[in-house]
Amino acid sequence: MIGLDTGLELELLAPPGWTRLEVAADVGVRLGLRVESFVTMSKVPVPLADLGALDPKAGAAAATALLADVARHHGAAVHALAEDGRHFYLAHRGARLMGTDGLPLLLFVHDNSIDGGERVTEVVTRPFAGLEPVRLDPATPSRQPAPQRGGGAASARSGRKGAGQSAHGQIGPRGVFAAIEAVVSIPGVSLPPRAALHVHVDGRGFCDPTRLARLVALFSLWEPVLRRWLRTPSDLLAAKALPTELAPRLHQLAVAGAPWSAAQQALRELLAGRGHALNLYNLAVDEPGKRTVEFKLAAPSLSLPFIEAVRQVAVGFAALALDTERNAPVDDEAELLQALDPDGAARRGLGLR
Repeated sequence: MIGLDTGLELELLAPPGWTRLEVAADVGVRLGLRVESFVTMSKVPVPLADLGALDPKAGAAAATALLADVARHHGAAVHALAEDGRHFYLAHRGARLMGTDGLPLLLFVHDNSIDGGERVTEVVTRPFAGLEPVRLDPATPSRQPAPQRGGGAASARSGRKGAGQSAHGQIGPRGVFAAIEAVVSIPGVSLPPRAALHVHVDGRGFCDPTRLARLVALFSLWEPVLRRWLRTPSDLLAAKALPTELAPRLHQLAVAGAPWSAAQQALRELLAGRGHALNLYNLAVDEPGKRTVEFKLAAPSLSLPFIEAVRQVAVGFAALALDTERNAPVDDEAELLQALDPDGAARRGLGLR
């Protein structure tokens, strides 16, 4: 597997009657890993139309109740009104599954674009480059209480090792994917409508007009094939095609030897936000620690082989774009698949021959 740092985002729903915290606790117990809770903030619009329809005699209490109702919809609590007066902050409960190196292995967080309150479980992985093992101490099981709701996952826990765990306390040879497998194998975990599977790939190598132009040109050429391979849902709103003028604009900058700042300016001018199948927004805004390119084409799935295959296609495509010494063009689908997946593992996960 190609060794570019990548991170995955999976949008799921916890089993009925469960919260994302209970999903995290269940995985922690089965894998013998510690789980920590924390709070995240999100910024949402104040429902101005609804506020305007309130009886003025109702006073501030009615407005407060309206905001609390929005918070309950998201399984959150009202935190504070934003400075602009048109937004307010919600506080969401989240959880971290901690690796034995003391760093988070998975995050379990909320996503306001999905309905379901605290059942909404966006699983975010730590950045990883390969299929590294995660060592456990079998003598120190998790002290997190197992969820008592929904007998499926709790009863399945008894008398068996965690997903991929060996008798020597090691989560297989695959680290992050073994932890993901422990999540998606919980009975009752499901996919919400319009869910997504996203792959972030280290974008530092694309902070150069030539390499970025190559990435955008290759993606624009092969996007229809990638959509077919990765089973892009027709109603996936956050996977728009890149603007047609972006590739030639970046090519012109690369040929002219323009600085990286000029390419960033082109991204800011031509990209309206994060809703493209190849999301380059993090390169445009240049936030420290977030220089990634994001592949947003893949259908959501609870199939671990498909999830692994999507990761391989994304990182393989990024590696192909970074390989500026490759002069021969990729002429057909078979050649592209071989370039992205030299050992054939991804094509099996995607159901391709």
